[in-house]
Amino acid sequence: MAKQYFDQRIASTHLDSQGERLDLETLREYCAFANGRRLPLHQKHQMGEPTLGHIENVRLVPDNQEWQVIGDITITHGELDPNLKGFSISFTTQIIVRDNPE
Repeated sequence: MAKQYFDQRIASTHLDSQGERLDLETLREYCAFANGRRLPLHQKHQMGEPTLGHIENVRLVPDNQEWQVIGDITITHGELDPNLKGFSISFTTQIIVRDNPE
C-alpha cells in the first residue's frame, strides 16, 4: 500500500544543512516545469537506482521572508531511509560565468 506525505518542503530560499540555497527565480522555474507533472522520487539523489515513488502537486509558497517549494510525496516501492531528514529536489542547470571563464 502506498504511503503519502502531504505538503513536504522539497526546496527553499533558506540556507539548508548543506550550506546551499536556491534563488526565487530558480524555484519559480522549477515549479513551472513541475506544474501538472508526476516527478520521479529517488533516494539520496541516486538517479541510477529504481524510484521509490513520485512527487506531485508542486507549488511555491511564502515562508516568512523566504520562499519554499512544497509537494505531495507518494512512496509506492520500498521504504524511506530512516536516517534521512527530509526531501530535496535535484536537477541540472547551465552555469554561465561572465567575468572569468576559468
